[in-house]
Amino acid sequence: MFKKVPLIRPVITILALLTIGATLAPAQDEESPLSFEITSDIYSKYVWRGINLTDDWVWQPGASGSLDVGVGSVSLGVWGNMDLTDVNDNDKEFNEVDYSLDFSYTVAEKINISHGLIFYDFPNTEYDSTWEVYTAIGLDVPLAPTLTGYYDLDEIEGIYLTFDLSHSVPIVDEDSMSVSLDLGSQVGYGDDDHNMGYYGAGSGFTNLNLTAGVSVGVGEHFSFGPSVTWSRLLDGEIRDAMGYDDEWYYGLSMSVAF
Repeated sequence: MFKKVPLIRPVITILALLTIGATLAPAQDEESPLSFEITSDIYSKYVWRGINLTDDWVWQPGASGSLDVGVGSVSLGVWGNMDLTDVNDNDKEFNEVDYSLDFSYTVAEKINISHGLIFYDFPNTEYDSTWEVYTAIGLDVPLAPTLTGYYDLDEIEGIYLTFDLSHSVPIVDEDSMSVSLDLGSQVGYGDDDHNMGYYGAGSGFTNLNLTAGVSVGVGEHFSFGPSVTWSRLLDGEIRDAMGYDDEWYYGLSMSVAF
């Protein structure tokens, strides 16, 4: 039986966070421990861990709230994917909604650590929901190297690792506007359980993502920017199972933070 949850639950959650954040926004001048972010992204495809989940335009909204608790910060978030065409028979309906809980802190000033939990829900599809826990360790040094490990607790019961590098080049840095060129890369690795569940293949390196984008900040709260990503499946067995080698996609991201 399909779960018919088109817009109601994720939109209500996003609007609730936005309403709370708007109410508390004036307190930011007093260094409030609360912060909020609303995002709205449009992409030409939805590619996840190298898998082309939607081969057409999608809308991906999200909202998060973070509380500084002194020893670190606790964050709650919701994110969704809506197909904008009927390529998956889900035209204008959410087919994924993710809910996340995160605790992040810094050790020795240069080591950033996060622990979290993600609940993946797939309304309007035949897929069962599942849970992942994760831990990320990043260094506050050039290229910001970050290693993240995910473990699926329910449907897959497998491990997925990512290693990320990123770099931002300032182009304009004014009080009223900032512009930067943002570059990023990610390589993924999955164990037997993870890869068999998602790719129908054995353990190995799964995907390489290379991203380039421009970020434009307007004032203190609003930012937007286009980006383009190349995603390559790395393992020959995975490429044979999936039926393609790589994917290109592009889009526009917007966010309001307060």
